[in-house]
Amino acid sequence: MAEPLIYQKLTAVMKEIGAIGKGQQAPSVIGGYAFRGIDDVYNALQPALTAHGVIVTPNVRQFHQEVFGPPEKAQMLVTVEVEYTFWAEDGSNLSACVLGQGADKNDKASNKAMSSAFKVAIFQALCVPTQEGSDSERDDVGNLGPSQGRRSSKPAEIPTQKTITKAQNGKLFAVMRAKCKDIDIPAEDGEHRIMTACEKMGFTDDEGVPSTMLITKPHFDAILAKIEAWTPETFLAAPPADAPEPEVF
Repeated sequence: MAEPLIYQKLTAVMKEIGAIGKGQQAPSVIGGYAFRGIDDVYNALQPALTAHGVIVTPNVRQFHQEVFGPPEKAQMLVTVEVEYTFWAEDGSNLSACVLGQGADKNDKASNKAMSSAFKVAIFQALCVPTQEGSDSERDDVGNLGPSQGRRSSKPAEIPTQKTITKAQNGKLFAVMRAKCKDIDIPAEDGEHRIMTACEKMGFTDDEGVPSTMLITKPHFDAILAKIEAWTPETFLAAPPADAPEPEVF
């Protein structure tokens, strides 16, 4: 019995893609960190899939949406479970089931969730590297040859700031919960205040979803001090739209 063609095809695709680096850059005012957008994945993947006759089909197995935040600042949070199937011309296939999540004030939450799921599927199913070995091994971005999808690990000479550790993130939420209990504010309101502030300060991933794990270390102590200084009055008083960092907390 012949080996299903999809295994050979995906192996060839994996060899051709190379590393997909963080080819985009956030504004310098929020740290200038490099990030990997969905366009980076599409641009690297499509030529290799086309060259080897592989197609990918999505199947949304579960979809969940919820609204969080006050009515005037409500956001939609969408979580999807998607099964992506890679097909070869002989009908053989290989599937990967992943989760994706996205949040948006308007109507883009579903798109962001699907983009997140697709990136996870590609990187995990194909074991796509995220960093090249050395500059001499990187293909010229302008070269439209067979390996045009290969990307450098990050834009040259981009100053970046380190983000907080998991331990610091845990401390942030522990302090928030203790303070909310102390001033008789629901912890859910405290979490929403933090996530809203992260969005205002630009601590969001490439899909626009705010994340405390993207808080930069230079901001951490000031943000922690601001949370520890919460009172019922200051918490309920919404910060002005032009409030400086980290007053938005």
